This record gives sequence, structure tokens and C-alpha cells, in this order.
Amino acid sequence: MPTGRPDYWYGTALYFEDNPADGETARGPTSNWAYEHKADVDAHHLMPENAQQVSIGENLGTNQDRNFLFWASTGAGAVALIVRKAGSNGEWQFIHYGTGDIVFSPGSPDEISFLNAGGVAGIWDDTPTNGELTKGLTSDWGFDHKGDAAAHHAKYLDSAAVTAVKAIVDDAPVDNETDIPISSNWAYDHKADGSAHHAQSVVFVDRGDIGSFDRGVGDFVKDGTWRDWDLSSIVGAGSRVVLLKLQFDNNTVGENINFRENGNSNAVNIADSRVQLVSNQVMDERTVQTDANGVIEYNISNGGTWAVLYVTVRGWWKV
Repeated sequence: MPTGRPDYWYGTALYFEDNPADGETARGPTSNWAYEHKADVDAHHLMPENAQQVSIGENLGTNQDRNFLFWASTGAGAVALIVRKAGSNGEWQFIHYGTGDIVFSPGSPDEISFLNAGGVAGIWDDTPTNGELTKGLTSDWGFDHKGDAAAHHAKYLDSAAVTAVKAIVDDAPVDNETDIPISSNWAYDHKADGSAHHAQSVVFVDRGDIGSFDRGVGDFVKDGTWRDWDLSSIVGAGSRVVLLKLQFDNNTVGENINFRENGNSNAVNIADSRVQLVSNQVMDERTVQTDANGVIEYNISNGGTWAVLYVTVRGWWKV
């Protein structure tokens, strides 16, 4: 019956043995022996005490070019050896042979404290310790520390930083506030609003090439009474000094057209234009200031007949 193994396997097995024999040159050890051999450091290789004769308590040297530190012990056959892995810059490994305690003699204090600390492994901490001045941190800790943003140092996320900044910014100026800055939004609005700050040079705003008068004879109430004229749709809200062009004709000498700032009560500081010749068309210009809402007052006499009466806003100055 088939066994699952090729026939030649039975012949090959004759060439392996599970225990090496002295003088055996026709067979090789089994993989099973190699597995156990690998796991048992005492199963093979010359031990250091056999490889080099040492005296009890002898220090064989610390020359790092030889890549080892070697101590014999006064204990029960114990030997300490530190070997360097992979060249002159490799890490050190501590090896303790035998069952006795290691008793160090002669050797520098640095060498002895090094072994007393448990070899290379004894000079590293995997967790930082406050006040520890004789140990360093492991590469494992450094790796975890680098990968974990929350492992150290207080940090702001972008959103938290924005919130923190906004908490110390004013969006409106505060008198005597010297510790809190002003917002960019306020600066933008402030820059865009010429009336918000600073005295500015007066600039005349020309009305441009308009095609008709703003008011004609039939648009005014002519009764010798002060009446409002809202110019805000032309000059905008806010106080303005308005330049008016007048064109008028009346068949009675002395008839007049007057303008003043809205809210005034006297007829002294007014812009006054009068008929001086009968049936003679007059061209005139007058300036008058509006109130904060863009309103002025006019007063037109009710004598004679106004054959011509046109008023046009030519432009204005911001106050």
C-alpha cells in the first residue's frame, strides 16, 4: 500500500542520524537535531572560559577594537562577557556564563557600573523618568513618541487656534483697550468708509452730462413759504454742499428764489437770487448745504408770473 513517501526516501534516511557521532563521515545530523541544537546555547561551540585561559578575578581588557569586555569571577565558575555586534559601532550584548554571581575585579569604575547595571539593556529606559541621569531612552519609546502627537507637548489644532485667536480680537474699537487687537474685518470696513476716520481733502463730485433739469416751474410750490426738497436720491445720504444752477424769468421785479440748510430758522445766511429786469431770463449758481439726510429748504415768492424756472444739481462736495 502507498505510504505517502517516495520509495527513495527510505534509502536516503539511512544517511542521517539524530545524534552526531565522533568520526562519522558518511552521515549528517538531522534537522531535528539542528532545531534542538539551535535552542540550546550549551549544546555546542567552545565557551569563552575554554577558549582562553583566565585567572579568577582577571580583567582581560576593554579594548573596543577587539569588540569585547571579558571578566572572570570568584563565584562558582561564572564568567561575564560583553560582545559587540556587527562591527565597531554595533550595540553591546551581555552574556553571563555559569551559575554563580559575577564578582568584578580589576577594571575601571565605568566598566564595573556598566555590568552592574545589567549590561547594555540596563542603561536604557522605555519610559522617561524624572531625575534619571544615567540612562537613555529606547528607540522603541522614540518611535512611539514620534507617532503619537498626543504623547507630549500641548498643541492646538487649526480650529482650536482660530477660536483662541478670535477670543482675543475686538471687532469694534474700545477706548483705552491696549491688550486686545482689532479685527481685519473692522480694518476693511474702516478703509472703505472715508467718513469713518481722519480728515480728508474735499473732493467735488461732478454730476456729469445729465440730459434734463431736476425741477421745473411746475415742480415747486411758489407761496413764499420755506419748504423741504429731498436731494438724497441725487447726492446720497449725509451732509453735502450742493452746487445748484438756476434759470428763471418773472415779469415782476424783486421776485426771488431762496435756499438754505434744512432746519435753519432765519433768513439771513441764505442763498438768494432775485429778478432785477422784467422779462429778462437769468442764469445763476448758488451753493447750499444739506442736512445729514440730504435735505435742503427752498422759498419761492408768489408775485408776478414765473415764465421760466429750472433748477439743476450740478454736483456736490462731501462735508
